[in-house]
Amino acid sequence: MDTREQLLSCVREFEQNSESITISKVAHKCGLSHSLIYNRHPDIKEMINNLKKKQKEQALVDQQKDQTKKLLKRNENLERKLAEAKGKDDKETIAMLMAHIHELYSMYDSLLEERNAFAQRILELES
Repeated sequence: MDTREQLLSCVREFEQNSESITISKVAHKCGLSHSLIYNRHPDIKEMINNLKKKQKEQALVDQQKDQTKKLLKRNENLERKLAEAKGKDDKETIAMLMAHIHELYSMYDSLLEERNAFAQRILELES
């Protein structure tokens, strides 16, 4: 295998393994000087740089996906907490309204007793 084929094979290996690539890493793996790639194989140098750029873009995309997943999970947790809080608020509101209703019924019962007492006095006075 000649040097060019060796370099191309090495670049493909980095790409297949999704391993971070640099010109120095490729040269080292092939047992060559990085200046050989710069001076004698500018097309391979460009290929390595393009792959390196592609890997950086993919890393950024992966990072953004990870952040998006984290934000979605956080959003789900916040929505769940909000629903729980609304449920608590609703329960507290219902409890407060029920207490108010009981108070009103109590007042109504007292007024009804007073009304009946007055009605009884009026009947007694008329008789």
